[in-house]
Amino acid sequence: MSFFIPTILFSDSQEPQKSPSDDGEFNPSGTERKELNYWLNKYNIKPVIVFESLHTDEIRERGLNRSDEYKSKISNTLSKPVILYNLDLSIYKTFPGISIMAKEFKCDTRTINKAIKNNSLFKKQWYVKFADKSQT
Repeated sequence: MSFFIPTILFSDSQEPQKSPSDDGEFNPSGTERKELNYWLNKYNIKPVIVFESLHTDEIRERGLNRSDEYKSKISNTLSKPVILYNLDLSIYKTFPGISIMAKEFKCDTRTINKAIKNNSLFKKQWYVKFADKSQT
């Protein structure tokens, strides 16, 4: 697919104008940028911009190489303990976090959050409340 970009955007030599800080890429000035945006919008052209950096690749690699021990440590520090009560308000079970409770009951975390927020029954037989750190 070829795109029509008017020659008015370029200098007399038909090459993009380069600024002293340019890395060889096309960086139009203010009026050129407006003209380029006009033509891109007129023909509904979506420019593809690719940002590649070694820095972002390094960050991605660090995130992928984290150990399970480290991930669980972060998960436990960020989660709030949850207590599951029977209908007679006796403690049925405690969980270290909502996500772990959701996995056990095979439901979404939003279901548990709604039960906590509305103080309603969870799965028609339990009440759920956040626990203080001292209760667990």
